[in-house]
Amino acid sequence: MTELRDGEIPETRRALGRAFQTLGREHGFEPLTTEGTIPKELRGTFYRNGPALYELFGRPYVHYFDGDGAISAFRFRDGRVEGAVRVTETPDLTEERRAGRALYGSGFTKGPLWRKRVFARAKNPTNIHVLAIGRKLWAMPEMGVPIAIDPETLSTRGPDPFGGVLRQMTNAHCRTDPESGVTYTSGLSMEMSMTTSLHVYAFDASGAARHLTSVPLGGFVVMLHDFALTKRWLVFVAHPVRVRLLPVIFGLSAPAEPMQWRPELGSEVLLVERAPPHRVTRFRMDTFFHFHFANAFDRDDGTVVTDVCAYDTMDAPEVMNVIDARSGRAWVRGAKSRLDRITLDPARMKGDRETIASEVVDFPTTAARAQTHDYRYVYPMLTREHRDLVAKLDVQTGDVEVGDLGRWRCPGEASFVPRDGATGEDDGWLLTLAYDAERHRSGVAILDAARIGEGAIGWAWMEQHVPFPIHGCFVPG
Repeated sequence: MTELRDGEIPETRRALGRAFQTLGREHGFEPLTTEGTIPKELRGTFYRNGPALYELFGRPYVHYFDGDGAISAFRFRDGRVEGAVRVTETPDLTEERRAGRALYGSGFTKGPLWRKRVFARAKNPTNIHVLAIGRKLWAMPEMGVPIAIDPETLSTRGPDPFGGVLRQMTNAHCRTDPESGVTYTSGLSMEMSMTTSLHVYAFDASGAARHLTSVPLGGFVVMLHDFALTKRWLVFVAHPVRVRLLPVIFGLSAPAEPMQWRPELGSEVLLVERAPPHRVTRFRMDTFFHFHFANAFDRDDGTVVTDVCAYDTMDAPEVMNVIDARSGRAWVRGAKSRLDRITLDPARMKGDRETIASEVVDFPTTAARAQTHDYRYVYPMLTREHRDLVAKLDVQTGDVEVGDLGRWRCPGEASFVPRDGATGEDDGWLLTLAYDAERHRSGVAILDAARIGEGAIGWAWMEQHVPFPIHGCFVPG
């Protein structure tokens, strides 16, 4: 990959690099400074999770995904906003803080102690997503055990294997059926045969989990980050990402360091029926890569439609190291994704892919009511001229409308919050935790989803920056 000189990196990307500095201050809920309009009918808590510590006791982490996670939360009530942020105290981080030194590696960072690296032992930074059901809140990892969090204080309660239901590890994403209220998530387990199995879990409204089914994947498969949900199916795509296991097992490398992209293997589609006995239809299609689904739905002819932010290749392990994120290089030379529509035909064991919009987009969200249905709007992050914008993309026409927060303000993934009694997919607000590079602080931007082109109607500002987050949710209340 061609090296970039500093002069070739746009100012906007160099400025964004400051967002990847370690969190300077943790605190409980405190009043935030507001600007513009904070709608009084906007009630609830906006949660975000992401890497927050990029070094520990002077020892830097290699990759953005390796940093110890922190939950940030913003509580909206009667036109006022309170904010809090706390690092998630995983057992490994607690052990390191007591020892006063780094003990473990993470996904791409090799640990300092050989004996703690063997058999792929690594820290679970629990820094990807948030799962909220009822009065329960979890910090979600990518391939690890979730950590229970107190939703009122953000203090860490500890690892939670979902009452013993969890089979080794969960992945980060979850999906909720808007009619039944059932929430689904998934995870992987590594077998003695050095193969992996996919596990599917369901949660009722109280947060009680049950294991639905297991699917042997064959070979050591990684990167099942997200899935899609329809009325009939859970939709997974396993991409040809493999890991050379021997260096990891013997502690010679970090767990994710020897990941390999094997495009000749193709991408495997797995359709898992939601109803028992959870039959699985699986087949391969032309290779692509993705992190995130936007939505999916069933058609009357038996086909399945799913919209996905698709990449031609996988390069995140290479370009998203901390050094490149801070310099801005990562954003310039990284692979670009677009919104593609994949039509899956279980009867013919075939998948066809076409591009809805050629804009560079990722981190898609929709109105909750749109999930599992034929729909119109998706709200992704969109990149134009080396700047990130909040977008509203019409999947039926391909039209795009953008919300510009300002030249030096960079949004994160948005959450859609419907108005009381909302009837339309854009009848509500978009909330995003944005970074202001000029003032080196973070705040929540509020946009009217029906008039996103007007930009933010209101802001709630913290006094410090929150390192760039990944995923989260909004909990009404």
